[in-house]
Amino acid sequence: MARRLIAFFASFALVFLLLPRAHADTDAPQRIVAGTTLIADIVHDLLPQAEVRTLIPGGACPGHYDIRPGDVRLLRDADAIYLHAWQTAQPHITTLLDAAQTQRQPVALPDAGNALLPENNLLLTRHIAAELAELFPQHKRDISARAAARRRAVTTTAQALKTRLAASGVAEMRVVCAAMQEPLAHWAGCKVVTAFPRPASMTPQQMAKVIAAGRGAGVGLVVDNLQSGDGGHGLAEALGARRVILSNFPGGFADTPTWEATMRDNVRRLLEAAPAMTDAEAAQ
Repeated sequence: MARRLIAFFASFALVFLLLPRAHADTDAPQRIVAGTTLIADIVHDLLPQAEVRTLIPGGACPGHYDIRPGDVRLLRDADAIYLHAWQTAQPHITTLLDAAQTQRQPVALPDAGNALLPENNLLLTRHIAAELAELFPQHKRDISARAAARRRAVTTTAQALKTRLAASGVAEMRVVCAAMQEPLAHWAGCKVVTAFPRPASMTPQQMAKVIAAGRGAGVGLVVDNLQSGDGGHGLAEALGARRVILSNFPGGFADTPTWEATMRDNVRRLLEAAPAMTDAEAAQ
């Protein structure tokens, strides 16, 4: 009898050891797919131990980027998928989601406008923090603390940059602006005379109107958008104006992996390009 009990428990132990243990390792890094580098930057801040992969690189146009074959596997393996609300209606994103057939439904984050702007980035941070805390309750306290720290950092950075822009004279400068950079130009205090669409969408008639408006206002600077292409080059030549290229997403330019680095780089570019700026002022 004793030998049979020992054999039974030995068999039970062996079966237990051979069972799959997919959820046994609670310390395994969370796998998160972010729709853009703006989302990825926030997730990195709030859950630094996570493995975060981004669908759209920082320098690419989110509406015209060709999805990579490996993205299907990324979505299938993800513990969470976070997209901007506007991404969920894009054909290349919906096609990718259909191909992945993932059991994990993507979370559409509220669209508050250009998420590079500080106030919108703070709103996005709040929503992502709530989503992460619900999905990973074991990290809820740490996520909350990190979200509060990020809010303070974003607010402090934004105030410092606004002060610098106001002191430079950029805040009163008249500009012609790419439509996708218009929110940031307004935030910086620039006087946007008119905005122009992506190069692929701009007709000769639209270009003529933009040039006429720029000349009439004495515009000295064309603000272009990195992710939209080369639309401002010809306009700047026609207006005899300087041209500055800004980025709407972290990672668009070298050494700008985060929201803060991108904002600082955009402001530096504006200061350097402003016609009224001296070399000494631009170097500050």
